[in-house]
Amino acid sequence: MKNRPLLGFCLALLAVIILAVTVGEERCIPHLRLSPMEKYIKDGGRVQVLGTVYQTEQKNKVQAIYLKTNSIRGGDASFFENRILVYADPRIQIKIGNQVLIKGEAAFFDAARNPGNFDQKRYYQKEDIHSLVWADEIKISDGTVWPFRNWLHAFRQEWKDLLVRYMGEKEGTALAAMMLGEKSGMDAEVKSLYQASGIGHILAINCTKIKLCVLC
Repeated sequence: MKNRPLLGFCLALLAVIILAVTVGEERCIPHLRLSPMEKYIKDGGRVQVLGTVYQTEQKNKVQAIYLKTNSIRGGDASFFENRILVYADPRIQIKIGNQVLIKGEAAFFDAARNPGNFDQKRYYQKEDIHSLVWADEIKISDGTVWPFRNWLHAFRQEWKDLLVRYMGEKEGTALAAMMLGEKSGMDAEVKSLYQASGIGHILAINCTKIKLCVLC
């Protein structure tokens, strides 16, 4: 009698697993479903995006701009996309909080071709990012700036630059993620390996605690 509630729970859990396998994980997990961009725009298609900058990072040859609450026009369709990654000229000055109008070509992430390979598509899906835009035109439509987030971003970037300078790119960015919660610029494949090894929590530092430490 005492084991019946546990048995019921186990059966319910088994039913959920069977449903997920039968129906497909894309239907059970919202972030794995096709986004509007994937439905309406072809790879290489021209799009116009109006969104708010919530994160930026400098890569080797491009500036990565992360946008949220995006209104998109492409082809004959107009739709909304929650988050988008944009690659732009690194010389363009963009601040967190700016609303920007971007024109460029849409692109989509590659899934792992072989078991064990880095799955770029799944990695970005977990961030609720399903598409990339190569921007050839950017205009700031609203110059609003989020002061504290920009200051914190600059502070963490300076410390990360010091770590990279003295420890090298791979080790420096990994340590910056652990110490500062600054995961931007960290190699995506290395980050995926941390998660696959079951130690991804090392990189998941609570940003609220970091902000409190900075203020102290």
